[in-house]
Amino acid sequence: MSQENVEVVSRVYAEWERGNFRMPEVFDPSIQVVWVDPIFVPEAETAGIEQLSQTMREFLDAWEDASATAERIIDAGDRVVAVGVWRGRGKASGIDVETRQGSVWTISGGKVTRMVNYGDPAEALEAAGLSE
Repeated sequence: MSQENVEVVSRVYAEWERGNFRMPEVFDPSIQVVWVDPIFVPEAETAGIEQLSQTMREFLDAWEDASATAERIIDAGDRVVAVGVWRGRGKASGIDVETRQGSVWTISGGKVTRMVNYGDPAEALEAAGLSE
């Protein structure tokens, strides 16, 4: 099952790299998302696809040309760790932003059930029992 889970995360990042953040079919309706360092989002945790969708709409409304690229996607047993780069240009400021982050994904039945996002990729790796 681990390889299939890695493929799910890879498909998500392939769409995010194109700027497509609307992929409800990949996420479980009761998905839990935690932002350990909630710099860019208004809430530190969301529960359910509706709340996640609202949070992402609010986040994306502030950006032009938003995208995310995976640098590494790692099989971590029952979870998947992704180290990626988020990019965008602030609509109000016109400033280009690029930030690395890490996330730990839990997948069940081909759907993402939980995702924990870290501002520091090393923290995501550590949370999954891995190291940089």
